[in-house]
Amino acid sequence: MKKKYREILYSGDDSYNNNLYIRESHNCYTYFLNLKSNFAYNVCKKKYLEYRRCDRPQPGYAANLEHIEEDDHNCKTVMERIHKDNHLINSTFEQPCPDTHYKGAVVVAPKRDFHFYRKNDDGVWTHKPGPTKSTYLDASNLPIKNPQLADRNYGNTLNYKDFC
Repeated sequence: MKKKYREILYSGDDSYNNNLYIRESHNCYTYFLNLKSNFAYNVCKKKYLEYRRCDRPQPGYAANLEHIEEDDHNCKTVMERIHKDNHLINSTFEQPCPDTHYKGAVVVAPKRDFHFYRKNDDGVWTHKPGPTKSTYLDASNLPIKNPQLADRNYGNTLNYKDFC
């Protein structure tokens, strides 16, 4: 059944999945924004063999804000940082986007982390957890129909309970 769902529903962007250095240097934030950085890719390519990980963009970095701290992991601060980096339009789940835009969603595990989802052109919601591959599945391995209603509790205190 899972394979059938993948064949029918999966529309994630495999260009974030197939290359190790793209996958490692791009996270949920860049996936949500549908951006790829040659600079991040090239830095990752040089550092990955030594460190087995790569730095990834964070909200506010493009606006030259300080490193995001534990207390910054809340909806208000994360949304402010996102808006300083980008020209986004806030909307509701039901509101249609202008033709030049697409839907995204932001969630927060308070004082721990944040995470992003995007709705692809075919209407399927996907996300890219850190350096892993993009997926249309939530924490319960179910297709994401609405990120606000999806299971976002990944255990080990990584529960994205706040929907921004």
